[in-house]
Amino acid sequence: MKRLLYAALLLCCLPASANEASAYYEAAVKYQLQGKTDAAIIELKNCLGLQPDYLPARVLMGQVLLESGNAAAADKELTLALEMQADARAVVLNLVRAKLLQNYFTDAEDLLQRYASLQNMPDYVYLRGVVEKSQGNREAAQASFQQTLNLAPAHLEALTALAEMALQRDEMVGVSELLAKVFSVDPDYFPALILQAHVYRIEERFELAEQTYDRALRLKPGSEQAMLGKAGLLVEHEQLGQALQLVLAFREKNPGNPYAKLMHSALVAQQGQEREARQLLTDIQHQLSGVDDSVRKMREVSFLSAVVDYASGKLDSARLKFDNFIHEYGPTASAHRYLAMIALQQRNWREAKRQVERSLAISRQDPEVFVLAATIEQGLGQLSAALSLLEEAQQRFPAHAGVRQALIQAWVTSGQYTKAMTQLEKMQGDDLASRTLLGFLQLQHGQLADASKTTQALLDEHPGKVEILQLAGELSLKLGQPDNAERFFTEIIRLAPEFKVAHLALAGMYLNQKQLEKVEAQYQQVLAKDPKDLATNKLYADLAMTIGDTGKAIYLLEQVRESDDIEANRALLELYLQTERWTDAQGVLEQILKRRNLDEALLFTRAKLEEAQGFKDKAVSTLKALYGLAYDDLVKLHSVAHKQLDLGDLPGAEKSLARLHSLDAARIDIYLLARVALAQGNSQSALSILDNGLKSMPDNPRWQELRVHALIADGQMEVALNQAERLYLAEPKRANMQMLASLYSQYEQVDKALELLQTWLKSNPMDSWAVAQLSSLAAQQNASELAVATLKAYPKLAENPIFLNNLAYYLMESDLVAAQQYAEQANQLAPQVAQFNDTLGWIYARQGQTGKGLTLLREAQMRDSSNPMIMYHLAYTLHSLGENEQASRMLQRAVIHGLQQDLADELRGKIK
Repeated sequence: MKRLLYAALLLCCLPASANEASAYYEAAVKYQLQGKTDAAIIELKNCLGLQPDYLPARVLMGQVLLESGNAAAADKELTLALEMQADARAVVLNLVRAKLLQNYFTDAEDLLQRYASLQNMPDYVYLRGVVEKSQGNREAAQASFQQTLNLAPAHLEALTALAEMALQRDEMVGVSELLAKVFSVDPDYFPALILQAHVYRIEERFELAEQTYDRALRLKPGSEQAMLGKAGLLVEHEQLGQALQLVLAFREKNPGNPYAKLMHSALVAQQGQEREARQLLTDIQHQLSGVDDSVRKMREVSFLSAVVDYASGKLDSARLKFDNFIHEYGPTASAHRYLAMIALQQRNWREAKRQVERSLAISRQDPEVFVLAATIEQGLGQLSAALSLLEEAQQRFPAHAGVRQALIQAWVTSGQYTKAMTQLEKMQGDDLASRTLLGFLQLQHGQLADASKTTQALLDEHPGKVEILQLAGELSLKLGQPDNAERFFTEIIRLAPEFKVAHLALAGMYLNQKQLEKVEAQYQQVLAKDPKDLATNKLYADLAMTIGDTGKAIYLLEQVRESDDIEANRALLELYLQTERWTDAQGVLEQILKRRNLDEALLFTRAKLEEAQGFKDKAVSTLKALYGLAYDDLVKLHSVAHKQLDLGDLPGAEKSLARLHSLDAARIDIYLLARVALAQGNSQSALSILDNGLKSMPDNPRWQELRVHALIADGQMEVALNQAERLYLAEPKRANMQMLASLYSQYEQVDKALELLQTWLKSNPMDSWAVAQLSSLAAQQNASELAVATLKAYPKLAENPIFLNNLAYYLMESDLVAAQQYAEQANQLAPQVAQFNDTLGWIYARQGQTGKGLTLLREAQMRDSSNPMIMYHLAYTLHSLGENEQASRMLQRAVIHGLQQDLADELRGKIK
């Protein structure tokens, strides 16, 4: 069994309550397998009450809630699981389903784009089709559903979706054929039953339709779809009494269901009881729109229903309702204003402008619309247009404070400080906010004497006002009086602990004084009140990177990832790449590229990431786009050509080289020419190119290193090794040591490699690469004592979870107690790394602590859901606990994902 080296993050020994939490979780698993979702939810709540950060319970809670139809709660749990670094394969697609059930189509699309690495999964392609259908792109949706079937021919959702689309085209034969395929796999597939019943209604096969609805209701007694369908069928055949009885029975079980009320209202009205019908309809309006009972008109209800959705954050649903309102009742300034605000929140600037212009075209009597329009123009970079709008608004609404403040800010932004200060001076009087803003403007433009007068006057009148103390603190900093500044900012925090600016100002002062603990304390106080604050998380992450705490930096930047800040997400991307978290890196990269899809540096990063994930074809395709962007740039084309060679894309590299020849043949790097020759299999040509270059630059290290590889390609192994040894002896630097050690290992001169690495580490004990190489090479040679000694000698072993985990692995066969201690340390440093959870869980299981082992192995599997060895360990442990049905399922999954056959056969025999 081979242990991979992984980057890391934290987990500690499980307390007694964690064992109890694990018991609740295991009970929930059994209930879910039995289809008892309510019981499973109760057990999971108990589990999470004891251990809120137990990832498997969080993921399972999301799945079970989704199965029970509670999309909003499932959304919350799955989002939290993703933030806790659950494997995207185990969470994202269920989260997309939850978004779709809530009509959050934009959120669903964003998730699919962010996790494009999952696009080979049939469910991903199907859900993409659902999103495309919601956008009205029926052809794309049809293609996605068909592609789903190409990947999974028995995919029931895709078959049913295609049947629905065929029905909309009146292709009844196609509908029947597709539904027949569904029922051949699952005769009780609920969505297909509802569609089949609808088809029977169209075909006027009343008895079959009724039987199908009854079957659906037996499967899901609380289904409004089945109830409404059957009630409608009964009404069509004038069986009003039966329909009313059905709806009343449904309402008794589901008293709050508005659709049942709507059907009840229609039935009551048809029976002549108009007063009762109107009362029911009013109840529905109240429930769906949030208005009080005095509202009677559907026009008002329609508008207010859209407003409620907007206020609840359901922007996609609100947009559709406002669009429908305008279509049904005609345009209003308010409806277009809301549509502009929705577009603005979704960063669709041009649509926001279109909508706000329509609002102003209908009415120019609302000052807030002018401010909104100006905000949108500034977002589009049209500052002059924003100023024109605000100046018009000031003429129309001279007493409106919001317009006045927006105009002053716009003047400041455009550099018209004189206008801003003149206006503020006019407003001096009792307008404290204007006088304070004047002080800040004077400070900003270096008018320190005036700023001092303004500030002192304000302090004399209002010594306890936070904004004035802030002005005084910043003025003190400008005047070189840090002690006074600290006194003012500290007083602000005493008066208003939540005032972020004061904390950040103190943090900046302490940072300049290199008092890092005080800096961190200020950041922590801000984040304790607002964990998602963008500026503070970025500053704190920068501090974490400065002191080498990569894990903390990643955590902090993840807190603000959804803010879509380019700078923060670029930093997070770089950290993901450093720690080889490829799936996470892919997600954040796609998020950034949505806003900067032609950014050359990002496209280059995408190519490297695609290469790291094994998606060579995609990386080559990305480099083709980069080739086009770098077409006239000599330096960038060199970079593209080198990366094409890294990917083995020789035709692409040759094309880039040809373009370089046409631009300036004399400036083509010798290193690139030699690499291309090597890639073409012409080692003699590569050697000739390098030798010519070395005549003029004999000490060029890149050329000398490449010459070693050219010699190897030419079959001159001994000469290559001799040159590598000469390079190292001439300059015993790390790069030369690495190349020589790698060559020794490659050509089975392992003793020399071991000796070289041991010698190097005597003078460079902190070299983690050498430690990793020596310990790994020793283990491969069954020199476990050397492997263990090498890792133990690493000075920062206690801070390196990778080495701690590997040390635990190497000791597992000889000293299980020591192995446990090191594995526990690794997990304390990195609780969110699947491989570390697996190592410690497997050690516990082998020691007979199967309960503790199972808890950790569940966690590991949730973080790396396709790792066959984790599944094997989990299956083995489940078998040890007597859970053979679960063990068998897990073993089957492990085999599908590539488990060694001998291990599978051995465990299968034990389970039987």
